[in-house]
Amino acid sequence: MLELKNITKVYKTGDFEQRALNSININFRENEFVSILGPSGSGKTTLLNIIGGLDKYTSGDLKIFIDRLNPMYSRNELKDKKIILVSIGCKDNSLYSTEAGITSLNSFVESAKMKVILEKKFYNCLNDDDILEQQYEIDDFVNKVKEKIGC
Repeated sequence: MLELKNITKVYKTGDFEQRALNSININFRENEFVSILGPSGSGKTTLLNIIGGLDKYTSGDLKIFIDRLNPMYSRNELKDKKIILVSIGCKDNSLYSTEAGITSLNSFVESAKMKVILEKKFYNCLNDDDILEQQYEIDDFVNKVKEKIGC
């Protein structure tokens, strides 16, 4: 379901480099419950931010749902399938940008020749107050989804 291969994250400030993650390799299976433990400063939050698409990694490969989508992709079964893309995150703070994840997903959808029937980005929607501020926009989007899928 989720695979990290040689994920490395290096923070640079001038000539100084701080390696937060060094060639991390992890496979998470479907329905697997996982705890990430370690001392302060060991990279736990950095790892979770990368998995969640909130931070960019310096090198390596992150694959999400490949075990389900890749066989269908290789047999051309995703071609002309309809998909609704929804992203929730921050836009302005580069540390928590979701743009890289969105770009990657859009590239996959395009290469699989899937049809995006609806796409919506909810930025700055990460806590209850943010969600309440955008309630009208969220409700409107939910109604559009229902309309598209015939509910």
